[in-house]
Amino acid sequence: MKNIICLFFLVSAISTVFAQNLTISFQPKVSSTPIDSVQATNLKTNQIVKLFGSESLVLVKTTSSINLLSDKIEKGYIYPNPTNENAIFYFSTDKSQQAELRLYNAKGQLLYQKKQNLMLGTHRFELKFPVAGIYLVSLLESNESGSYKVVYTGKTIQNSSISYIGNEKLNSRISNLNQLKGATTDKTLTYTDGDVIQYSVSSVENTTIITEIPTVSKTFDVDFVSCKDIDNKSYKVVKIGSQWWMAENLAYLPSVNPSTAGSLSAPFYYVYDYTGTDVAVAKKTAKYRTYGVLYNWPAAIAACPQGWHLPSDAEWSALTTFLGGEIWAGGKLKENGNSHWLSPNTGATNETGFAALPAGSRYGPGFSLDVGYLGMCWSSTEDGANSAWDRTIYTDEGTIISESFSYENGLSVRCVRNSEILSSQDVPISDFLVSTSSITNGQRVQFTDKSTNNPTSWLWDFGDTSLSIEQYPWHTYNTPGIYTVSLKATNNNGGNTKTLTNYINVIEGNNGSAGTLVYAGKTYQTITINGKEWMAENLAYLPVVSPPSSSDSSTTDPHYYVYCYNGTDVAAAKLTANYSTYGVLYNWPAAMTACPPGWHLPSKVEWSALTTFLGGEGVVGGILKESGYTHWLSPNTGATNEIGFSALPAGSFNGGWFNDIGYYGYWWSSTEYDAGEAWLLCMHNHFISVFNGSFSKQDCFSVRCIRD
Repeated sequence: MKNIICLFFLVSAISTVFAQNLTISFQPKVSSTPIDSVQATNLKTNQIVKLFGSESLVLVKTTSSINLLSDKIEKGYIYPNPTNENAIFYFSTDKSQQAELRLYNAKGQLLYQKKQNLMLGTHRFELKFPVAGIYLVSLLESNESGSYKVVYTGKTIQNSSISYIGNEKLNSRISNLNQLKGATTDKTLTYTDGDVIQYSVSSVENTTIITEIPTVSKTFDVDFVSCKDIDNKSYKVVKIGSQWWMAENLAYLPSVNPSTAGSLSAPFYYVYDYTGTDVAVAKKTAKYRTYGVLYNWPAAIAACPQGWHLPSDAEWSALTTFLGGEIWAGGKLKENGNSHWLSPNTGATNETGFAALPAGSRYGPGFSLDVGYLGMCWSSTEDGANSAWDRTIYTDEGTIISESFSYENGLSVRCVRNSEILSSQDVPISDFLVSTSSITNGQRVQFTDKSTNNPTSWLWDFGDTSLSIEQYPWHTYNTPGIYTVSLKATNNNGGNTKTLTNYINVIEGNNGSAGTLVYAGKTYQTITINGKEWMAENLAYLPVVSPPSSSDSSTTDPHYYVYCYNGTDVAAAKLTANYSTYGVLYNWPAAMTACPPGWHLPSKVEWSALTTFLGGEGVVGGILKESGYTHWLSPNTGATNEIGFSALPAGSFNGGWFNDIGYYGYWWSSTEYDAGEAWLLCMHNHFISVFNGSFSKQDCFSVRCIRD
């Protein structure tokens, strides 16, 4: 009778903590893909347990003071277990350090603790238990911790103890490590109601993320889906609703660009804070390893692994709708905690396993300062001619929002699985778009690859004996005629060609034709572009010259300056090298009246028509800039001067100072922004693009005139 009462109290004590234990096991949906390991993480407490093979997990529901520390590395075992005598705890340490072992009973009471200085190697401790029951052993090392459950069924009543018994070889009763692992019981992880448990289940090179708020014991049937980029890097995946998503940022990096270089049409790749062009070096940076790659949109739409694609705006919306709407979805998608997201990381639970990261962006000519604060991912859905939709999550909000950004910005990529999985034998289906099919000679045309089934190489034939292997090439047709164009898209399974017969119609025009203009005793070169004749050098008309020391120009009266000339003698100013090379810097009142008769200062619309005709603001800086380093400082990014416009970096005069020669070229327009400012066009030695901006009318910049 006494034994029955003791057993009753033992069961009651065990039930206090372990009555609601849940057993979680895993099996592959396809038997040919065995499970190698499972890492289980309580996302609230960050406790981690790693399982191997077919091991099961016991989720221990407890409100006691037991702190089951994380099993970051499985290297300890208790044998025998269950035991009816003293047990031996075996574990290894990879360095000399102090370790601490603690023995708890089922009520969470600390029974014994032992500190021991250990050398590198395998060590043994003997465990003694006071009465039959379930116990927990916690191991604390300098950089890791772990917890282990052991069941004592013996009848001997004794004092609790932990004794170090040396670093001899494992007990002869255990012939090898696999037998030792087989002798252990299920691994344990504590939880309370509402905790989110994440399981990272791996088979060979594939890893599937599963998350749940546990309520019952279960066996997960795990589906393994391949997500491997061209560089053979495999990515974790997670199924949310009916969609399969990458559970980490894409890191495919065929090349790397400095943030100062950008394009609306050609693929560009960035690694946050890396300013070089060496892929191997970029891949060694902490930002690459954590956040992956930032892609401009032309790169993003072609970067996903085979069988996956850049999600459309509709697919992003399907995801957020499944999660309860945009107001809640951000928190459910964000990685929880503050390892990467800055505080407060509002609403972050990561209950989906998506683990969205705050990788920041490449915005305009440089990296934003938003790492840790926001994460932005492209969609494949365009918004107008040069922008596309994305999804953005902020650290101080639990929402996810859609925004539209220019193609040239660098954002993260999360790929979504194709709804119909392609056969490994599928060849690409070639397709492409052409920016225009009716042009005058000398005009540039953009070709955009739209091929499916993951091509890896491209061969364009423009019909005028010219070829290209770029994915998104530009081409200039110089001779009138009707041209047939084709694209052959290829991958390892074969190739496919699309042809548009007699598609490009090039008519006679005077684009690129040169001319001359004589004005105020000086002869200027001119160039005709899209039917408009432009000056091909900066205006040098100089009726008077102002010294920079006399005033800070004017918003109403005309002022004229020659870079670095400090006098008032027009003849002397005209003898300077800067005048001969760069012409004159005009405030806006002077610029408005400086052009020759029959010519005028171009409007903002006329500047825009020029840049659009030549391919858009994202690339036209390179086309218009004088090439080389005679006047533009290195790197003079993208400069080809292929149409003969010969834009020069004449700098500016403002605030009483000359500035930026060699770095910037600025050209006034005739369009006012408001009473005190007017629009201009700007180019920079670091950028292939051009920029529109408004500046004070008293600032002084270059002038290019256009024929009426």
